[in-house]
Amino acid sequence: PAFEDNADQAEKIWTFCRKCEELDPRGAEGNELDEFKAHILLEQLIGAVTVTDMRKALRDVDVDFNKMVSLTEFLVYHYKVKWEELVHAPQGSDEDQAKLVEAQQAVEESQRAQEESTEQLRIARENEEASRQAAKEAAAAADKARDAEAEAKAHEESAKASEAAAKASEETAIEQETQAKASEAAALEAEAVAVKEETEAKDAEAKAVASEELAVEAESKAKNAEAEATAAEQDAVKEEADAIAKEGVAAKAEDEQRKAEAAVQSAVEAIKAEETAFKNQCDKLRGISEDESAGAVKRGTAANELAQLLVKDPMPLQRARILEEAALRKQTKLTQAAAEARDVARVAAESAKTQRAK
Repeated sequence: PAFEDNADQAEKIWTFCRKCEELDPRGAEGNELDEFKAHILLEQLIGAVTVTDMRKALRDVDVDFNKMVSLTEFLVYHYKVKWEELVHAPQGSDEDQAKLVEAQQAVEESQRAQEESTEQLRIARENEEASRQAAKEAAAAADKARDAEAEAKAHEESAKASEAAAKASEETAIEQETQAKASEAAALEAEAVAVKEETEAKDAEAKAVASEELAVEAESKAKNAEAEATAAEQDAVKEEADAIAKEGVAAKAEDEQRKAEAAVQSAVEAIKAEETAFKNQCDKLRGISEDESAGAVKRGTAANELAQLLVKDPMPLQRARILEEAALRKQTKLTQAAAEARDVARVAAESAKTQRAK
């Protein structure tokens, strides 16, 4: 763009030029600024920018990629002009072009003069490089300070998030404590039920032992009856009255054996019923604890009660059932023996009757 008819823009161009002279260590003799000075130029003329935005802008500004920014490069960046168009654009009128030729000749002469001062310029640039390095270190320190500030803000946000999480954990802990108290009460109740069932199992075991003693006694009686029946068979010549009396004894012994067998059978069925009730209770509690439609407290209570039942020693019931089943088998044999003894006595009585009739 050209600003010969725009006084405000022309004044801005002059301001940009003066600002570059102020920032350039060589003043009006300078022709470009380093990264640090260019950053200052951007902030003062355009506005505050972050380090990231500044470095991107410097990459866009630095047309010849020498890490230095000239006034021309700044104007190309600021007014969004393609540097190729700027290079090939004609400058001014014919008179201006003639002056430009003269100026170019003067430049060539000055270049020859400049070659004579190259060595002095090299020394000056070395000093300038040292200053530039110091400026870079200062800029790096500023970057670290900004990074530290960002990190502090991140820590603050993290602390707020941790506080919210802690409050949520506290509420969860209170709810879990309530559930734990409910589970404890359920466990105490289940323990009481287990103690009661254990007492009943011990009573059943005692009954089974008593039933076994009755079975032994009945077996003894059956053997006595069998001996009497055998004696009656061997002593067929005895009186029919003695044979009939022995038959009566055998019949009575058989009745006692059948009563004992019925008692043992009843005890076995009672123990099996207890085992079935125990299994049904376990199945019921397991179903509640696995039912997703039930409440969490209800499922937790059922699970605790089930655990209490499962840890209970099943041996008393099993031992009682085994003893009662053994007693039942023995009692069945004794009953059968008593019946056989009665049959023998009946045959003996009939034989005695036949003998007496003869």
